[in-house]
Order: sequence, then structure tokens, then C-alpha cells
Amino acid sequence: MRIILPTTAAGWKKLHDGIKKKHDADAGASPLHVLLAEESINMDDDNEDLGTAVTHHDSFIIARNQAEELREDRDDFFTLPFSAMKKSAQFLKSLHKSNVRKLGEWGFTVNHKSQLVYPPDFISRYKLFGTFYAKHLSFPAGTTSPLDGFLNENNIDLNQLNKDADKANTIHEDFGTAEKKSELEKQLRDTAMKAHVANTKTICQFLIEYFATKPKKLGLYGITVDDSPRGVVRRKSKLAPGAQKTITAAHINRGG
Repeated sequence: MRIILPTTAAGWKKLHDGIKKKHDADAGASPLHVLLAEESINMDDDNEDLGTAVTHHDSFIIARNQAEELREDRDDFFTLPFSAMKKSAQFLKSLHKSNVRKLGEWGFTVNHKSQLVYPPDFISRYKLFGTFYAKHLSFPAGTTSPLDGFLNENNIDLNQLNKDADKANTIHEDFGTAEKKSELEKQLRDTAMKAHVANTKTICQFLIEYFATKPKKLGLYGITVDDSPRGVVRRKSKLAPGAQKTITAAHINRGG
């Protein structure tokens, strides 16, 4: 027989509510008084803090979902600028194929195999786009950027794409705020739950032993019990020569 324990803050709060309701209803006759005194457990404090944990969990879910939406929005705004930058870099690589180091002036990295290498994270990619765009604009009056023809031919508007990249960066800042909020709420939830979940487990174990011959009474506390037969557990065990080990209800395989 084993108790089916909750997996969420709301589940632990519901379980504790059930136990506390029965304990309060039994008043002086509750079997839990001796345990609570022995373990210095205050059920009112536990119940209040588990309620706080539920509130933090709800805030965690909201912040997590918001962060995910912002991440998707950020990526949507940055997809075209990043793609255009990579196409432009490939064109510049073809233009400077005899001296690919020149791509460094645009912020690009070329490895020892003459392959363009891009950073994996958004911030580094955004900064790279800024360097690339600034270089394109840096050519003095009377001259043109070597990208002008390529951009016109491929209908690439770098000015608009720069605005999109800046918008993506603004969204990224909001994403970072939401992500930090999500992590904070998760930590606060876990902190609020930790000791009180342990106390609730202690209470459940006590009640299992107290009602050892009448396990259905656990249902009065809102405790769900799994009393289904457990399947066969297969384990292999090897013994060194001369060693001893006690095994019950075992099947001995004498094969090689």
C-alpha cells in the first residue's frame, strides 16, 4: 500500500486542506495531536504557506508563458534581418574570395576552413547585425557600399531591417524581464513548499501506520491510496565466492 502523492503546488495544498479539515473536525479526538506536538508541526502555518506557494506557481506560469510569447515575437522580428545579413556576408565572401579576412571589417568571423561562423545567441547576433549595418553606412560621400548593387537586385531594404532588428532587441529586453520573473516565482514557490511538503508527507506516513488495519479511513483525510498488487520486480544479483545475502521470494537462475 502506498500513498499517491501530488506533483504540483495546488495538489499539495488540496491534500493538506483535506487533512486539516478532518483534523479540525475531530478536534480533541484527532489522532494527529500527538504527532504535531512531537514534530512541532503547525498545520495553520503549513496551510498558509502552501497557499502562498500556489500563488507563486500561478505567477510562474503566467511569466513563463509571457516569456515564451516574447521569445517567439523577438525571433519573428529578427528572422529577416539575420537572413539578409547572412546572404550579404556570403556575397561579400565571394567578392573578397582572395582575401576573406576583409569580412572582419564587417564584423564577420571566418574560420580556418574559410567558413562563415555566426554566434549562437540573440544578443551576439544583434550586435553583429549592428556592426554589419554600421559598416554598410560608413562609406564616405561619393562612394558606394559594395553591397548596394546586391541589395537593390535582391530587394533587400537594410534600413527597414535595421528597424526590425532594433524592435527585436526591445522585445528581447522584455523577454529577459519575464524570464527572470518566471525564475524568481519558481524559486519562491519551491521555497514556500519545501518544509511544508515534508511535514505533509510525515503526517501521511503517520496516518498510514495509525490506520494500518483500516486503510480506507485515509480517504476521510483526502488521501488517495494505491493498494493494487505490485508487479514482479526483476533484479540480478551476483555474489562473490563465500559471500552471503538474504533474498526472499526469489527465482534463482542457475544458468550460465
